Amino acid sequence: GFFEPTLALFGYRGIFSAKPRAPGIDLGWYSDGCALFWRTETFDLVDKRRGSYNVGTQVYLLATLKHKESGRVVVVAVTHLKASKSKENERIRTQQAMELVDVLAAKASEVATSIGLSERDIPIIIMGDFNSEPTGEGYTRTAVKSVIERHHSSSPRLASAYPLDLPFSTWKTRGKDSVKRVIDYIFHNDKDARAFECTDILGLPDEKDMESHGLPGFRYPSDHLALAARFRV
Repeated sequence: GFFEPTLALFGYRGIFSAKPRAPGIDLGWYSDGCALFWRTETFDLVDKRRGSYNVGTQVYLLATLKHKESGRVVVVAVTHLKASKSKENERIRTQQAMELVDVLAAKASEVATSIGLSERDIPIIIMGDFNSEPTGEGYTRTAVKSVIERHHSSSPRLASAYPLDLPFSTWKTRGKDSVKRVIDYIFHNDKDARAFECTDILGLPDEKDMESHGLPGFRYPSDHLALAARFRV
């Protein structure tokens, strides 16, 4: 692989989960999927889980990390939900998002029980391309709403690290169509977990600083903007 040996030079280890079916495989290349990296001088990997959803071919990664300095245990997930805009695909994304949050809640409960804490004391972070707009694009039930509007009595209560009214997190030009969308997120439960706080987020480039055709380009060689958040544990 490319990322693992390169990031290892900077003190990171990682895990990868490939999609079981992907267009790249049909073309004789590798499958895409999800990856998660952590700095080894900061975290120890307690356990990991590679999962696939009950619907669709998409996957997720779940890792339990122990913060070396504080001894705090954090549950982290990464995912890439079903692509393409349609009512049926939003239904699939919503089901996938709800399943992921349920898996995270179960893991947080398991970790909390093992160390004698409430599950709401376990920091949770979800990062991913949800392929779903915050407003739901006219759909009543959406992937994003299923995460942030989870019933108040349910745990975890998740919020977005970034404002949901960003101008865009991806800006793609395909043929004559140019589309800006917000579909990338970092969710966390700092309203629940004690002494856990999102303190900073990475600023995003202004449209005027980017090339007129959108993403990718020489100034920003990805079709998505990089999101990053700093947490205090």
